[in-house]
Amino acid sequence: MKKCVFAIVIVLALLLSACVGKPQPASETLPSLLPSASPSPTPSPSPSLSPTATPTPEQFEEDYPELLYNTTATFDPETNIQRTTLDPQGLDLIVYFEIPVFQEEGEGYRKINAFFEKLRDDFFTPGNESLTRAWAYRNGCAPMPYTFEYESSVIMRTQTEALVSVSIARYWWMGGVNDTGSDSYTFDPQTGELLTLSELIQESEEDALEILWTAMEDSGMVDMDDTFTIDSLKERTLDEFEFYVADDAVYIAFDRYEASIGAAGSFDILLPVTLKSEYCSENK
Repeated sequence: MKKCVFAIVIVLALLLSACVGKPQPASETLPSLLPSASPSPTPSPSPSLSPTATPTPEQFEEDYPELLYNTTATFDPETNIQRTTLDPQGLDLIVYFEIPVFQEEGEGYRKINAFFEKLRDDFFTPGNESLTRAWAYRNGCAPMPYTFEYESSVIMRTQTEALVSVSIARYWWMGGVNDTGSDSYTFDPQTGELLTLSELIQESEEDALEILWTAMEDSGMVDMDDTFTIDSLKERTLDEFEFYVADDAVYIAFDRYEASIGAAGSFDILLPVTLKSEYCSENK
C-alpha cells in the first residue's frame, strides 16, 4: 500500500512541474465573466409621432390653399333662384349663397334685385368672417370622411302687388353641432324699399311687443323663466326682431340659441297682429 501511495505522489509531482514549465497563451487563460467590450448596438427608433400621424392646425394651414373667393353661378328658370358656389380648391367643403332674381320690370324690382346681388357679393369677401372661419375650420381639421357645409338658401314667403317677403335660411356644419337660422327681408315692390314691422301692422309697438311675449310663452318653445334670455330680448325694439309675411300673417323668426336652448334649433312664431289694409293681398 505504501508503495502504491508513493507512486501516485511521484506522478502528481511530475504533472505539476510540466504545467509550471509550459506557459499558457493569454487567450487560453480562464474565460472572462465580464461583458464583451464590443460597441453597444444603436437603439431602434421609437414609434413615429410625426405630425403626419396627428396633424396640427398650423400644418394644415401650410398644406391647404389660401381662400381665393373663386365662384361659379347657376340659375334655375323654374324658381328664378340663382345659386353662387364657392370653389373649394380641393377641400371637402360646400359653400353656396342663393338669391332670388325677379323677372318683373319696374324700378321697385330693379332695386330689390340689386339689394340681393349686394348681399351675395358681400358674402364672398374677406369681410364675411363666417366664411373665413369656415375655411379655417376645414384647413385646421384632420382629414375625415365628411364634407363641411355652409349654405344659404332662398325661401320665398310672399310675392304680391303689395309685398315681397323673402327669407335666406342658413345651415352651418363644421364637424360639431350644426347652426341654423335665417335673415328675412320684406319690400314694397313698387318702391323697392325695405319695410319695417311697425310700418306693416295696425297695432302700436307697445301692444305688439306684449302680443309677442304672450305668443312666445304659448308656443312652448321659449322658457319664459330664463331671465337672462328674456331680459335680453325685452331690450329690443319691435323692429329689431326678424320677421317675414306669409299669407297675410306675420311670423317672428328666431335663430338657434337666440331665444331658447340649442336643442330647440331655429324656429318661427306666429305673431297674431293685423296687417294694414294696403299690405293685405286681398286688397290688391
